[in-house]
Amino acid sequence: MGKILVDNEWYEPVSSRSILESEYEQSIFRYSKSLFSGYVCLKFNEMVESSFGSSQADMVLVDMEYRGWTIVEAELEHHSLTRHVEPQMRRLVNGVYNDRHASAIARASQMIDPDRIRNLVRNTDPEFLVIVPTETLEWRTTLSNLGVK
Repeated sequence: MGKILVDNEWYEPVSSRSILESEYEQSIFRYSKSLFSGYVCLKFNEMVESSFGSSQADMVLVDMEYRGWTIVEAELEHHSLTRHVEPQMRRLVNGVYNDRHASAIARASQMIDPDRIRNLVRNTDPEFLVIVPTETLEWRTTLSNLGVK
């Protein structure tokens, strides 16, 4: 496996079984400015309801110009795609997002304008992203079929 260079420091991949998902999420937050240039990365634990049930995501990315927003789930590759990741993403993709979600995003950071995020959530469907340490064709295909990057 290859290494990546972030802020002049080299990082090598590790097995997902050697870290906790919470540690993985913290790493994503720690490097979010480098990973998601032009976006504000925030925790997003607000419950999302859909016809497939309810779920919570890990994070949300908000474009700094309020042109779009992305629901983000951080996963470890040893988690079951069919029993955990795919059902959760199906619930999030089919979720109903409203002013309650916009308010949760606005409360998460003073960088977020409450009126602009409310307008964005009301008028723009989110995109969806799963971040996983090691990608497989099965994950890519299954998640792509749901409209998830």
